[in-house]
Amino acid sequence: MKRVGTVLLAVAILTPAVAQAQSRPSNTMHTNSAALYLDKAKKTRVQEEKQENLEKALEFALQGINARSNNPRAYMLAGEIYVQLGDAIRADSMFDKAEELWPDYKKETATEREAAWVKAYNNGVLAMRENKVDEAIGHFEAANAVFDGRPLAAVSLGQLYQQKGDHAKAVDAYRKALSILQTAPRDKLSAEDQEQYRTWEQEIPVRIASLLTAAGKPDEAIALYREVLARDPKNLFAKGNLAALLQQSGNNEEASKLMTELLAEDLTDAEAFSVGVSLFRAKNHEQAAAAFRKSLGKNAYNRDAYFNLGQALLAVARANASEKAPELVPVYKEIIDVTTKLREIDPSNRQILQLRAFGYRGMSETAPAAEAENWKKQTLETLQALEALTFDVSDVTMTPGNPTQIAGSVINIKGTAGQAVTVRFSFVDAAGQSVAPDQDVTVTLGAPEAAVPFSVSVESDKVAGWKYTVVK
Repeated sequence: MKRVGTVLLAVAILTPAVAQAQSRPSNTMHTNSAALYLDKAKKTRVQEEKQENLEKALEFALQGINARSNNPRAYMLAGEIYVQLGDAIRADSMFDKAEELWPDYKKETATEREAAWVKAYNNGVLAMRENKVDEAIGHFEAANAVFDGRPLAAVSLGQLYQQKGDHAKAVDAYRKALSILQTAPRDKLSAEDQEQYRTWEQEIPVRIASLLTAAGKPDEAIALYREVLARDPKNLFAKGNLAALLQQSGNNEEASKLMTELLAEDLTDAEAFSVGVSLFRAKNHEQAAAAFRKSLGKNAYNRDAYFNLGQALLAVARANASEKAPELVPVYKEIIDVTTKLREIDPSNRQILQLRAFGYRGMSETAPAAEAENWKKQTLETLQALEALTFDVSDVTMTPGNPTQIAGSVINIKGTAGQAVTVRFSFVDAAGQSVAPDQDVTVTLGAPEAAVPFSVSVESDKVAGWKYTVVK
């Protein structure tokens, strides 16, 4: 179990050196008194009485340790009392000592340790709800120290450290979670918890590898992805990220093979989207476009898949503009088609209009002379629409669940600060059917180019896509 230096120092002051021989637990005047007050504390529901009895119980237990430092019973009781007091770190230290002096105690400490874990974990959750991140981290660290039979505290720690930008500690926490997942029994878990464990086994190695990549350790990340795929060849996240890293390292042959395998899979829209993101980050823009098309084939209402497809096509066009201009006509036409759909979904977004103008301009430069004037006209009309935008609806994200959360911001382009603008959101499933009533979002514009955030909560877990119209 994990130790904390200050706690060990406190215990060392209370306890002189202990002989190596095992000592059978025995009751003394001190342990009897400690047990009596502990029992009273457990039976009362009055918090003041409980606290008073626990403090008396602890006093007698510590006196018992000082009077007879090799009596495991006194340490066992002190650990149980610390569990009730919600001090998982000190409980861990006392249980460690009790187990050292009397190994058979491990059967009893397991239950007590888990109880301490529950208290510490719940305290961490409460701290998170109050946005007390450092306090939450302390509670989750304590939970991890006292009991290693549940992964949730370690997963939460990894997430919090990752949010704080402490990648080294995040990796350590995620590795701890993986270790627990690989050793903790699952036979008594609910079906839901078993599925969650399987999901974590797939996702956490990918999180670790991503952190290693961000820390400039691609070789370690590649090795980890290979380990994951050796155990789970169908882990699409690992395969996509491994392919991206291999391509970045110059191993194009293996990367291309993995990409081809990925795109041949019967992927869900979310899986295909994730593969597309990995390919885009690896600057494999043509295959990224193929992945986003595959995502849209499963969900034609995924705005982000359309947007990312447009960005992939833009990258393809820019990379080849100087040498393959005539061959880019299909790319420019697809950009125009994609932005036509995007304008129906996200009409007040200047990036979409900029991309659309790029497509029209590309056609005007590559089409036969007889057609060029028409493309130039449409380029001008698009630029005029861009110029006419009063505000930009930007960075809209959707977090699925129940409720489904949609958030973004409105940026003032040429409106009046303090002016109220309203957009009406609609929500559909993968078949395009409405799954919730439309919601109006009214935002007061800030200063020019200032972003004002907004959010929408939808009481449905069926939302596969969204769109909005400008009301005023």
